[in-house]
Amino acid sequence: GGGGSVTNETVMTDATGLAEVGSWILGATPATNSLAATVTGGGITGNPVAFTATGVTSSYNIEIRYLSGTSPTGTQQAAFDGAVAFWQRLIISDHADVALNLAAGTCDATQPAINETIDDMLILVEFRAIDGPSMTLAQAGWCVRRTAPDSIPLLGVMYFDTADLPSLETSGQLDSVVLHAMGHVLGIGRSLWAVMGFLVNPSLSQGAGVDTHFNGPRAITAFDQIGGTGYTGGEKVPVDNTAVSGSADSHWRESELGTELLTPILNTGVANPLSRLTVGSLWDLGYLVNLDGADSFSVTFPFRAGPLVTLDLANDVWDGPRYAVDQGGRVTLMFRGR
Repeated sequence: GGGGSVTNETVMTDATGLAEVGSWILGATPATNSLAATVTGGGITGNPVAFTATGVTSSYNIEIRYLSGTSPTGTQQAAFDGAVAFWQRLIISDHADVALNLAAGTCDATQPAINETIDDMLILVEFRAIDGPSMTLAQAGWCVRRTAPDSIPLLGVMYFDTADLPSLETSGQLDSVVLHAMGHVLGIGRSLWAVMGFLVNPSLSQGAGVDTHFNGPRAITAFDQIGGTGYTGGEKVPVDNTAVSGSADSHWRESELGTELLTPILNTGVANPLSRLTVGSLWDLGYLVNLDGADSFSVTFPFRAGPLVTLDLANDVWDGPRYAVDQGGRVTLMFRGR
């Protein structure tokens, strides 16, 4: 009922007696949806069982603000617009507006003063010289996050090296780099993972090769859904454990997740999907998400990488100071650089 649909609707129970459909996609119009589950056989109590869910319109809002001196080309603007639209399809929750009063230079030297109410995320974008061509392509991360009951970011920054922008634009790789970088602003990475207790065995403090992993329950479930049930390389979900600053502890492990967009390597000439795993990790962080909005992606373990041409996204995690703001607008320093 409600105009929705299910996939894999006829299934056998597993060894524990559980059965689940592949997915339940609600109807296009926000309203109450219903679903009935029936099991064959006699003498079964509570048969059928009824479920209801209420479809809502996605209301998460990302605002991009280009800093003084940054004027994107049409192609560059389209890359940012596309990334915003994609993340807004994946994140469906509305979070409390917050009045933010932040002095100029609090997050970074070029950050202007901010005195406004933000809903839901404000991202400051600047094209600047970082370290020359074919090195650090971009750096991105959150600077201010909310406090309880929401712990998600409110204000973030994205910096792109002017030496690399032309080649990224002409090669068609800019869209993926922008989408990846925006994920770090939303909270994907060690700074928020560690604060919320989801980062286990960080390699930057324990050394390269340790079993660094993200232990959020919804990310683990999503990992299993894309093939992670066959993973035997350690605890789930495997995170970059190279101990390389600006990359380690902030991405999925390249050796295990391959072409997934939020690994530290962008593979050229093939798709780099943003999977249910990444969306599930945002659910763990406190967002409400649309898992079915993720790209199709699956992996078989042990993973074997093919002869792919790659683009290294190393050092793409912005390492500036991090602040928290409560509903009253009071800003407090959490830590400087992490």
